[in-house]
Amino acid sequence: MKKMYLLLLIFIITSCTFSDKYQNVETFSLDDFKVVRELESKTLEFDSLIMHPTELRVFDSLLITVNYDCEKMLHIFNLKTRKQVNQCLFKGQGPNEMLQPRFIGNDKSKVLLFDIATSKVMEYEITDLLKNSSPVPRRQSQLQNKIFICANQIGSQILGFSHQPDYQIYTFGLDGTLQDKTIPYPASSISYSDVEKMDAYYMRFTTNEKDKLALCYCMTDLIEIYGLDGTLIKRLQGPDHFFTYFKEIHNGEVVTSSPDTERLRDAYFSPCNIGDSFLVLYNGKRLIDKSYTYLCKELFDFSWDGIPQTRYILSDGIFAFDVDVKHHKIYGISDSPEYHIVEYNY
Repeated sequence: MKKMYLLLLIFIITSCTFSDKYQNVETFSLDDFKVVRELESKTLEFDSLIMHPTELRVFDSLLITVNYDCEKMLHIFNLKTRKQVNQCLFKGQGPNEMLQPRFIGNDKSKVLLFDIATSKVMEYEITDLLKNSSPVPRRQSQLQNKIFICANQIGSQILGFSHQPDYQIYTFGLDGTLQDKTIPYPASSISYSDVEKMDAYYMRFTTNEKDKLALCYCMTDLIEIYGLDGTLIKRLQGPDHFFTYFKEIHNGEVVTSSPDTERLRDAYFSPCNIGDSFLVLYNGKRLIDKSYTYLCKELFDFSWDGIPQTRYILSDGIFAFDVDVKHHKIYGISDSPEYHIVEYNY
């Protein structure tokens, strides 16, 4: 009798765990990483407050942070002297201004920004940002369609997250003209409405700057690698194999959706191309857990063929980062207990 009860319990647990699945997916676990390394952080102290940065980029010996709550939103620090060398890019809607700038891609030869609020794109040389507080962009364009949260560049094309129900990626020419709509949402056993689907598959993506994209989803531990032509190369799920569930809500003519908070978990954030592979932060925590924090202490390295390579365990949790590949350094942002920049050698 006890044996039958145990078998029934196992069946129920496994049925609940594996009832939902993605199509054409390869799964992996932490054991599939070839190398595991623990990294110890070093907190960087500068001569000026770093304020409340949302993201950062490293350009040789310069660190640039974005601060939305400052009048001048780009803060530039010298990593060797630990001194702030300039603040620039005024917040506003006038010429050469932005409201919510974000970095496009990870090209170390230039600084490419787009404005979340206006979908305006501006390109600068590094020296432009060091000379004055209101730098004039070398090139600027207005994207034909609004993009959401993240964008990257491959050659003469700008790729942006559409946050629209049919396709996830818009492709633009450098002049802002819409060229293509590509990459469908993940195919799974879960039936979503359009609104539910767009919220459930909130993601960030990076590119190899040649011909591949890696889409890393924030609320399901799913990564998809696509070719630039929209061909799926690999869909992989892990290490915890969880899904996200949303329910559509109607309030008059307004349609939104809300997550099932009991099952809501953080997954992947801030993917970054480092050449032959890409790094991405992983969380895995449930939002209802008492110990929940959105800061990530796991950093995964995947090849551009979708092979798990190295699992880095971070001593100090971070929510955004960039990599100095030449000097094998990772720079991250943490806000616990206060905002600070950390450095890891990898």
